[in-house]
Amino acid sequence: MSQASKNFEKETRRSKTTAFKRAAILHFEQTLSKRKTAQNLKIPRSALVKWIKNKEKIFDRDQRISSRRIWTSDSAKKPQEKENEERLFEWITQKKANKLDCRALRSSKKCSP
Repeated sequence: MSQASKNFEKETRRSKTTAFKRAAILHFEQTLSKRKTAQNLKIPRSALVKWIKNKEKIFDRDQRISSRRIWTSDSAKKPQEKENEERLFEWITQKKANKLDCRALRSSKKCSP
């Protein structure tokens, strides 16, 4: 493969763990060079800049070190139709209870499969 074709190959995106992002930020704080840090860790400089900007969220104590996504209380999806959510939850709960009752009765041959 020629040098020119290597430059045009699309590199696959890879997500990095929170631990890696923390290490990259600490490395930058030691070297004070975004370019050197990005080269040493083989990451795009733009990604490093974003991590430095989001340093507070990345170093949040509630963050799991192995996670790849920063979770906030706002990122949890809220139900659109609360009434439907409640009815669905009640229906699932009833189905689970009936299935458990049926399993207990199945041994005595009183419940159909």
